[in-house]
Amino acid sequence: MTEGAEAEPAVPPVEPLAIPPAAKLRREHLLVAGCLLFVAFNLRTAIASPSPVLPEIRHSDGLSAPVAGLLTTLPLLCFGLVSPLAPALVRRAGVRRVLLYALCGVTIGISLRSVPPTAMLFIGTLVLGASIAVLNVQMPGIVKSRFEARTGLATGLYTGLINVGTAVSAGLTVPLTRAMGGSWRLAIGVWAVLVIGALALWTRAGSIVVPDAPAVEPSPAPRVWTSRIAWWITGYMGLQSLNYFSVLAWLPTILRDRGLSASAAGGVLSLVGVVAIPAAILAPVVANRRGNLRVAITGSTAATALGLLGLLVGAHGLEILSATVLAVGSGSSLSLALVLMVVRSEDSAHALAISGMAQGLGYLLASIGPTAVGAIEVATGGWSAPLGFLVAVAGVCWMAGWAAAADRPMGKARQS
Repeated sequence: MTEGAEAEPAVPPVEPLAIPPAAKLRREHLLVAGCLLFVAFNLRTAIASPSPVLPEIRHSDGLSAPVAGLLTTLPLLCFGLVSPLAPALVRRAGVRRVLLYALCGVTIGISLRSVPPTAMLFIGTLVLGASIAVLNVQMPGIVKSRFEARTGLATGLYTGLINVGTAVSAGLTVPLTRAMGGSWRLAIGVWAVLVIGALALWTRAGSIVVPDAPAVEPSPAPRVWTSRIAWWITGYMGLQSLNYFSVLAWLPTILRDRGLSASAAGGVLSLVGVVAIPAAILAPVVANRRGNLRVAITGSTAATALGLLGLLVGAHGLEILSATVLAVGSGSSLSLALVLMVVRSEDSAHALAISGMAQGLGYLLASIGPTAVGAIEVATGGWSAPLGFLVAVAGVCWMAGWAAAADRPMGKARQS
């Protein structure tokens, strides 16, 4: 600077704009919601995708109806056996790590299932089933800890995306099989790509969504197993799942035996998934606002029973109407089961414990369904007896749901 020159005024340093705490919290909630919804989308694609091509699988690999039913039954057995172990696994390794490992397991399972020989079809199904079981159990705890003020909406969106995944995989598996030269193995293996996408999202954002350390305190599991309400929730969870997975496994085959093409039958299953989306989203929101789950549970199980009765009658032209009504029941019933787990729990640890119990025993009960329905069809030579069995299951399911929801308002769980 030359002598006599005026000094330039100092420019104050530019401070980075601070993000308001409220805005940061909203951003984190949106990130949590995005991660959960992406995971939810992938929870049923691997299970639903074989159903539309089940006749092709049976023909190419020489499987009987009960053995083919194992493709849906094995994941349910995994759900039942692995779910009670998930809370301890989460406490030991933390929510984030367990989620990442489980998503890796789903990817590996889909990949193994998509290569010959036939044994790999069942080995891969076991791997993906065990991995999905862990993901299933974690979700109510995360909803309880991050979205307690919006339990109904969070649960509805989560289960809605499960149905989106079901609809998309059921509707696209047959066209994908044709596009890939008739290879059903490649068609059911495509869904691993989306699981890898969910894995990438959790790898990048999981440290924000959930901490790397264990996210929950040790849950009071021994007390949960002595709770009358927990047992009713378990019964409702298991029976609605038995109907859901039985329909998922056999509805396309039932429709094809009644004259529909493979594409049309897969389209009807896809329709079930599409219609179930708004039912899954709205049922817990409406129930939460009314403060009473009994009406919602009654409507849900009634829709399931009416849809099954429509299929049982078997009148030509009723298939789509029956499937639509059935979709309302199946879509809303899982949402309501998850809402029961959340609203009857005292905190996220309790929700995790109830989730492990209800999903463990519930899915063991549900695992009877697909194979039993296939065995009844073989024994009777038709679908009337299997559908009548599922109607009876819907009636018992209503009784369990009524007992779980009737004697207390929605709130914290108490031991009975």
